[in-house]
Amino acid sequence: MATYSLPTYDSSNYQNNRPQYKDALVDTILEYHLKNPEATTDLAVDVATGTGIFARQLQRGFKRVVGVDISETMLQSARKASAQSSIDFVQSPAESLLFLEDSSVDVITVATGAHWFNIEGFIAEAKRVLKPAGTLAIFGYTGFAHFVDYPQCDKMLKEFGLGDSKLGPYWDQGRDVLVEGYRDYHRALTRSKWVDVIRRIYPNTIQGEPSTELPPVVAMVSDVTNNPTSQYYKTASDLELRNFYAAKASINTNFSIPTIPPTIPKVYEGSVARFGKDTAELAVSHFQGVIQSFFVGLIGAKRILEIGTFTGTSAIYFASALKRNGVKGNPDENGNKPVICLDISEEFAEIARDNFKEAGVEDYIDIIVGDAHESLASLEGQQFDVIFIDADKISYTAYFDAAIEKKLLAKGGLFIIDNTALRPAIQLIDCPAPLPKDKMPEEGMCDDFGAYHYFGRPIHEFNEYIRQDKRCEVVMLPIFTGVTLIRMLENN
Repeated sequence: MATYSLPTYDSSNYQNNRPQYKDALVDTILEYHLKNPEATTDLAVDVATGTGIFARQLQRGFKRVVGVDISETMLQSARKASAQSSIDFVQSPAESLLFLEDSSVDVITVATGAHWFNIEGFIAEAKRVLKPAGTLAIFGYTGFAHFVDYPQCDKMLKEFGLGDSKLGPYWDQGRDVLVEGYRDYHRALTRSKWVDVIRRIYPNTIQGEPSTELPPVVAMVSDVTNNPTSQYYKTASDLELRNFYAAKASINTNFSIPTIPPTIPKVYEGSVARFGKDTAELAVSHFQGVIQSFFVGLIGAKRILEIGTFTGTSAIYFASALKRNGVKGNPDENGNKPVICLDISEEFAEIARDNFKEAGVEDYIDIIVGDAHESLASLEGQQFDVIFIDADKISYTAYFDAAIEKKLLAKGGLFIIDNTALRPAIQLIDCPAPLPKDKMPEEGMCDDFGAYHYFGRPIHEFNEYIRQDKRCEVVMLPIFTGVTLIRMLENN
């Protein structure tokens, strides 16, 4: 999936060769949508629009169409191909459509793209922005096993294209969601109490002719209630509520310095394009950035130390929060900027510096590249109100102790530790710590010893260490992959 976001990806070739959807599909969606007498056709939003193929087809049924995609590379081709249209194209992740108001959209479509999303997060965001009589239409070509009259050929192609010993392992994980006919979406939408959930598979794989009008999978749902915002809490899951509030209620639109820095989506896309989606997720999420910014304001922080910077997302949040606190940029009388970032990678640091400049916070942040153990020692004599640790997990305890030993945390300051509830640590619940050096996971409990060694074991030992540390008070927030807050007690 990350390939689509690469600047070198040939999106024009994609535009020219991607199969077109039949107009009958637009008619089917409109027919479903307009059976509700309250439905209107003012605005349709095509998410994961790619080069805008289906967005252009939607113009025949809606007064205004917006195409959304996380890839600026795709959107450049979309704008070029749609130059004669009135379609607006917006770069945004599907799970965070912050440019859309609550209850503002008539129809959301996703054409062979929903399998790349966080399902629960996208459903929650769709629920937020759809009007009370709105419709969500998800559809796509599964790509295999549709030779209705030739079952043997059907079987052979499926085995070659998806088999574990053939091409199967080379597909991105989201492909499974599509191959299963978006069954996971059907379950999630039903569980979330959306109404009139329809899932159809074309063609009929038992008998009959293949459909030439519709793609193999079409799933359509109406909105959950006639008043989705006021009734939201009655039906939403914990994850949906979290996404709702992260996307809306936690964002103060009156701030001159935005709650979510405007360049953050571009930072994420750049990370995806350069390193792939899995690595890009090293960055903190929007909501985590908002939470950490809130703590910066709460304690009136003026200086922040970040151990592990990646491409700069969290540092941008921190610097923006300091701006709201009235902290000025540029070095102080000792030559130190308000935010000091430590990272071992010059490549990451170079990207982060560019991102800081684009975000307008370069005067607030310095990056020290090198081994963090040595960098921490060099900071002795400085103090910070917040110390954020999000680096190699094996060194968490050492980083924590070094910061205390060098008296880097100011009185009344706060440690924020990321990733303290990573999945590989689950198998070690209730195990004593520190673990014996030769301690290995129980048979059948772990199929990835790298994850155990680099994540599970050190996180478990760090959690047990701070839990029993008489110098501090600890609370873990059970959000994301665990965020732990630590404050030092007065007599330490």
